[in-house]
Amino acid sequence: MSIFREEMVRPRSRVINITQDSFARITAELSIPTQEILRVLPGIQEHELAWDLAVYLLNSESVNAQFYGAHTLHIQICKNWVQFKEDVERRQQIRDFILSRLFVSLSSQDNRSLVTIKLFAALIVLAFQEYQNGWTTFIEDILSAIDSAFPTQIERTELAKLQFLTLLSEEFETPRLGSINRANLAQYVGVEGRNVALRFIDRYTSIYDGQTSPDSDILREKGLNCLRNWVQFGIPSL
Repeated sequence: MSIFREEMVRPRSRVINITQDSFARITAELSIPTQEILRVLPGIQEHELAWDLAVYLLNSESVNAQFYGAHTLHIQICKNWVQFKEDVERRQQIRDFILSRLFVSLSSQDNRSLVTIKLFAALIVLAFQEYQNGWTTFIEDILSAIDSAFPTQIERTELAKLQFLTLLSEEFETPRLGSINRANLAQYVGVEGRNVALRFIDRYTSIYDGQTSPDSDILREKGLNCLRNWVQFGIPSL
C-alpha cells in the first residue's frame, strides 16, 4: 500500500494536485522538460508526499525522468528522512531500491551518467542519515555491494568505486543535511573514508602508471580527481 494520500502543493502561485493518476503526466512532461514543469518542480520535490513520484520517475524509460526521480529522492532524504525514524523496514526498502536502480544505471549502455551521479548522491545522504541509526560501516558495505554487482567487470567496478568515493567527500559538505551530527559523521568519513580512498587512489595511480589504454587513462584521471576532493580530510595534495 502506498504511504501517500492525496495532497495539494502550492509552488509559488500555482496549485498542483499530486495524485497517483498525475504521475504519468508529470513523467511525460519531464521526459522533454518545459520551462513550466521545471518552474513548479521544486515545490513538488520538496513535499513530503513526493516519495512515490520519485520511484515512478526512476522506473520510467526516460533518462530525463530518471534524473529528476533521483534528484527528488536526494531532496526527500535530506529533508524528510525523519518521517521514517521508527520505520526500519521502510528505510531498508528505500536503501535497497536506490542500490538496485544505481546498478541498473551503472550497467546501462546508454548515457545515464547524470542519473548515476544523482543516485550515488541520494545513497550517500541516506547513508549519512542512517549512520546515526546504526549503519556505521556504510563505506565498506557500499563498496562491497558494488563488487558483488559486477564481479567480472573490473573496469566498471573500479570506476563505480571511484565515483562513490569522490561524491562521498562532496556530499558531506551539502547544506541540506540538516540535523545530522556532523562531528560524529566526520570522524568516520574523515578516517575510514579517507583511508579507503587513499588505498584505492594509490592503486589506480600506480598500477596504471605508464599504460596508455583509454580505460587506464580514465581511471588515472578519476583517481586524481578523487584525490583532490579528499585533500580536506587529510590526504596530502599533489
